[in-house]
Amino acid sequence: MFDKNMPLIKEEHYLTQDIKEFFLEATYEKITINISGKDKITVRQYGEPSVDKEYTCSFGNGILNLNFPKRRFGIFDFSLFRKNIEIEIEMPLKYHNAVKLNATSGSIRVNGHPSWSDVNIENKSEKISIQKIECSNLSLKSCSGSINLSNFATVKNQSMIKTTSGSIRINELKSLRSNIEARSGSIHLSNIETDNELLLSTNSGSIKAERVNCGSFNVNLTSGSLHLNYLNGFGNVFTNSGSVKIRSFKMNGNTSINTSSGSVYISLAPTQNYSLNIKTSSGSIHSRNPLYYEGNLKNRAAVTIGDGSSGTLSASTISGSVHIS
Repeated sequence: MFDKNMPLIKEEHYLTQDIKEFFLEATYEKITINISGKDKITVRQYGEPSVDKEYTCSFGNGILNLNFPKRRFGIFDFSLFRKNIEIEIEMPLKYHNAVKLNATSGSIRVNGHPSWSDVNIENKSEKISIQKIECSNLSLKSCSGSINLSNFATVKNQSMIKTTSGSIRINELKSLRSNIEARSGSIHLSNIETDNELLLSTNSGSIKAERVNCGSFNVNLTSGSLHLNYLNGFGNVFTNSGSVKIRSFKMNGNTSINTSSGSVYISLAPTQNYSLNIKTSSGSIHSRNPLYYEGNLKNRAAVTIGDGSSGTLSASTISGSVHIS
């Protein structure tokens, strides 16, 4: 939580009428943005006046640029060792232009319900937390820290959410196109709606999601399992080491699911017409519908239900079984 008991170093107010982009670059500070009904942007810097330098502000080409200096002794930079430095920003609800935040070490939190154009937030260390947001384009990146969209995000065009080392948790995201990637960390999603393409990927971590509606999807996991509870769409899934479990899959196009080491469990929504193509190198095949096997090994099977109008589901494993129900 924001600590208003800290000494106030500096406070300034800025009119929004000529600002096309709000840009803040910080190093060690904890940043909190609160949405208010006021007419001006208010920036408050809290810390120890005896050691903490004040931020600098410049304005040009429609960009309000706030820069928070590093603390140096000669050639050494001690900014990463500083604690309890906080920045509070009151952003008017009527401000609808771009916001860009860059932080080296310090959490970033956005409270309220802003409606901005392009949002670009990058944090090299510590987490990014946003309660509720509307924007045209959303880019959230964290090198070492989690990303949390806790309430509802509406993105008119593209959302790109990536972590290098840290988890991603999103509750309600509506976007034209979404790219969500955690290189080393898990992804937890619920109530995701993407009109066009949904891209999900992890190098080391699992993906768990509930209620996903999308035009198409492309899911890649290097080491981790995939658990989806209600999926509407079509696309491709690949895991190198991990199982795939999809419950209540409403398929509306050709879909391919492949694992190198891991079993596949698919529960298709009822009253669908589809075709199945299943192949395993080392593992069994199970289906609620009678299958037509190729050869005596029974590691290849196919069947068409109805007219197959929902598309073809192709599932293959190198080491693992396939269960279709």
